[in-house]
Amino acid sequence: MERCYKSGGNLMPKRDFRNSNLFNDRDDDEETAAGSWLDAHSQIYGQIQAREAQIERLKRISIFEIAPDFAQPRRAIPSSIRQMWDQTSQGVGNLLRLWQQAAQKERGDVFNLGAYLSGTESERTESETSRYNPGPIEESLMKIVMLAASIRRDGLTNPITVVPIQEGKYQLETGERRWLAHHLLYIWFNGEDGKPDERDKWEKIIARQVDKVDVWRQATENNARTDLNAISRARQYAVLMMNLHGQENFAAFDAFSNEQDYYAQALKKKSAPYGKGEDLLNAMGVKSRSALSRYRLILSLPNEIWVGGDDLNLPEELLAKLASMPSKEAIAYYRENVLGQNNSPKAKPSLPEQSPGTKRHFLDMVRAIKRAGHGQDKYNTQALKALRELRDWLDEQEKRISSYLD
Repeated sequence: MERCYKSGGNLMPKRDFRNSNLFNDRDDDEETAAGSWLDAHSQIYGQIQAREAQIERLKRISIFEIAPDFAQPRRAIPSSIRQMWDQTSQGVGNLLRLWQQAAQKERGDVFNLGAYLSGTESERTESETSRYNPGPIEESLMKIVMLAASIRRDGLTNPITVVPIQEGKYQLETGERRWLAHHLLYIWFNGEDGKPDERDKWEKIIARQVDKVDVWRQATENNARTDLNAISRARQYAVLMMNLHGQENFAAFDAFSNEQDYYAQALKKKSAPYGKGEDLLNAMGVKSRSALSRYRLILSLPNEIWVGGDDLNLPEELLAKLASMPSKEAIAYYRENVLGQNNSPKAKPSLPEQSPGTKRHFLDMVRAIKRAGHGQDKYNTQALKALRELRDWLDEQEKRISSYLD
């Protein structure tokens, strides 16, 4: 059967130009010309067929047939909430209920989930927003809630990506928040208490099926998100490093009771394999190897700070500085300067005095630069280190501020 394509709304047969001779002449280069036509034909229609194949792999899959990738560097669920989950897709509804209860306890007030999902919750004024500082549990839940409200209003614009693991079962590669948002819509709009029954609408989600998990594809999507925190970036670095050095040389994620230990395996390798350093920099979205060194440093944090740094979205500069301290000293600083006496986060955790971007760091850098010179190895080293730190800090600030203009 002859394939057809659309042109101006009409169906037209796909032409095969391989035997055509537009100039109605023949010469000694006929075979070359025929080969060129064949190449062009294959290239043009091969690309179309590849695109069609990709489109055909989009399908609607039950949210209950999809399991998350627990090794995914980017986490949507806070660790304290994740611990209460049985880690099954059938248990997501209960997870979301517990999450809402924890958010209410954290804010000391009712978290009106239905008002947000139905679009009846009024927007805060700018002055109200500046006065209100949501805790980490509420803030993380709100990202799921607002995404769910957006999907209900406008539809899902970006399909999730899944990998088949057995008949009727899939593993999530990208799109954990979108998957959770569908679960939230499914359990909330259940036809009870005067709410419409929309479960048939949200029980399935549009997914792109791929053959296997690609950590580089994950990294591309993760880096497109402006809210990827420092711990997530350290995880991302670790996953890519283990992939570059051969995943088979490292233990699997479920071999560890503590997730940090899985990522810390990357510390066994000091650098990317020869010729792969640029790929790693590009995938991480950074310009210098000193930024990669900071992610390596963060992998060695005491576990208490690792977990807190992830849940509280602590700044990279602070975590890197804490990772460079002795463990007991770092934990003491974290508890005193980041957590309050009741172990709740302070509004704005302070940086150690010598972190890039602080007055102390700048003055020390200027002092080292002035003393640098021939034979001044100590000050030369200090000046270069401080300059690299400041340059990386400025790059990060530029990237952060530029994201506000997108």
